Amino acid sequence: MHEPFYQIGIDFPEARPVSRATAEETSQFIYEDIICRHGCPAKLLSDRETHFNNQMVEKLLEKFGIKHIFSTPYHPQTNGLVKRFNRTLCKSLSKLVIQTNEWDRYIDPVLFAYRTSKHSTTKISPFYLVNGREAKLLVDNLSDNLEHINQRLLSLIDDLLHVREEAKIKVQEILYYDAAKEKQWTGKLDSKWKGPFYIHEIRQNGAYKLCSIEERVLRTPVNGSLLKLYYD
Repeated sequence: MHEPFYQIGIDFPEARPVSRATAEETSQFIYEDIICRHGCPAKLLSDRETHFNNQMVEKLLEKFGIKHIFSTPYHPQTNGLVKRFNRTLCKSLSKLVIQTNEWDRYIDPVLFAYRTSKHSTTKISPFYLVNGREAKLLVDNLSDNLEHINQRLLSLIDDLLHVREEAKIKVQEILYYDAAKEKQWTGKLDSKWKGPFYIHEIRQNGAYKLCSIEERVLRTPVNGSLLKLYYD
């Protein structure tokens, strides 16, 4: 990575890419990304690098009543959470970055992923700690859409069942019977539709007993899928 970056605030991490870590950049970051977004922290823990340990930063912290605490020299474990987060951030960026000069474009997505992940210590995400709710993610929108689609499909099924009930053939209706399924039908120039017939009796499972216009009841019930209404 050709540009350095730094971060402050480990409970809800903030990070900003800079071309050079200076007192001015650090002060601007503390004011804009920490104070203006989250309010004034009681304390600020940092290392003793010159971009933190300078008069400009001290004046800013004094103005907002923030106590500045430095990690112990030669004992960086004092600021261990920040160091570990820096390693996590660098590792995540290295997996996303294709060209090394583009790494700063991926800081916000990586931060969002970190903020919305549940941590082993707190068992909740930093986003929840700050906002009192979990962030809505893409997968949540997909779940909502799937639920909507499922409800829509159930509604359509209900509508189809209702239409099917309404469309049931009634007794005494006149219709034709598809004889093409009968073994004795020869095909060729014969019409496959026999009839017309009357509905003599409605059986279960969509079967019907037919009666010819000569009032001869057919012995074998016919499935409704083989019938079509007669139009004069």
